[in-house]
Amino acid sequence: MNRRRLLFIGIAAVAVGSLVSLRVYRMLQAQSGPPKYLVDVLVAAHDIPVGAKIEDRDLKITKLPPEDLAADVFHTKGRAVGRGVMLPIAKGDLVLPLQTGGRRRRINPIIPDSDGYARGFRQRE
Repeated sequence: MNRRRLLFIGIAAVAVGSLVSLRVYRMLQAQSGPPKYLVDVLVAAHDIPVGAKIEDRDLKITKLPPEDLAADVFHTKGRAVGRGVMLPIAKGDLVLPLQTGGRRRRINPIIPDSDGYARGFRQRE
């Protein structure tokens, strides 16, 4: 008889403890407020040196709260891929337009365009 009584008390204690912990969990969830809104931003997947052309494999997308971001941060890979790096970008750093040139901008005017002519030295036709 004592065994049954102890087993019943043990089961009752587990049930009451589960209900109380569920109530406390729901109360804490309600106090913490709604989940934070996060936006996609581009970060460097590895160190990108000066003069390199940004490729898809150089970037990864992560989520951050918008209040922690600069206004001109890249949100999609399509806007950053193909740009030249003007300032070194360390692994895990945000990729910003300040660090990159335009799609056709180069650091040195001696570097030829994709059509084979250096900027400023094109032959007039």
